[in-house]
Amino acid sequence: MSKGRYVRVVKETDLKSVGLRPRRIQNRSPKFKFKANPSSKIRINERLSVEKTRALDLTKISSYRILNTPFAHGQQKQQLLRRKGEVLEKFAMAAMDPDAVAKAFVEHYYSTFDTNRAGLASLYQDASMLSFEGQKFQGTQNITAKLTSLPFQQCQHHITTVDCQPSGPAGGMLVFVSGNLQLSGEQHALKFSQMFHLMPTPQGSFYVFNDIFRLNYA
Repeated sequence: MSKGRYVRVVKETDLKSVGLRPRRIQNRSPKFKFKANPSSKIRINERLSVEKTRALDLTKISSYRILNTPFAHGQQKQQLLRRKGEVLEKFAMAAMDPDAVAKAFVEHYYSTFDTNRAGLASLYQDASMLSFEGQKFQGTQNITAKLTSLPFQQCQHHITTVDCQPSGPAGGMLVFVSGNLQLSGEQHALKFSQMFHLMPTPQGSFYVFNDIFRLNYA
C-alpha cells in the first residue's frame, strides 16, 4: 500500500451518509472496504461528527427552541409552556418586595372602594370568599353584590397600619390593615380592621382569595 493511503472498514450506511459509493469485498458481505486518501477520511469523520453533535444537541435543546420546532405538539407543548410560566413566575415572585406589593395593593383597593366600588370585582375570583361582619360570601358576583349594596354611597378610608407576611410556597401574601372609615354625613369615623389573603395569578399579579372585614367598637 502506498504511503499516505489506508484501508478502512466501515458500514455502508456511513459511506452513503457522506455521498460515497461502497465497493463490496468477496466473502465479507456484511462489511465494505473503501480506499481513499487522508482528506477523504477527514471528510467522513467530519460528517459523522456533525451528525453526532446534532443528535446530542437535541437532548440539550432549550424549551424556547423546542416550542418552535415541528415535533413539539399538543400536550408536550402545553407542558413546556406551563413549566416555562412556572419558572418565570417564581423568578418574578422572588424579585418582589412583599411590603411594596402590600402597600401598592392597599392603596389600589381602598381608592377603588371609595370612588368606584363595583370596580373591585376584578380583584376577586370564583374561589374567593369575603367575611363581612360575620357574614360569608363566595365568588366574584356575590362579593361584589355585597360591597355595592352597603348602606352608604360615599366614604373615605384612612389607613393607619399595614402588615404583611409571605404565605406558603405558592407565593401568597397575608395583608392586615387597620384604619378609620369616614362615612358621608357622619361626624365620627369608624375604626376597622381588614385581612386579605392574596394569591398570585399566572399573569404575574394578585387576586384576593380571602377577605375578612370587621368594625372595631371601643
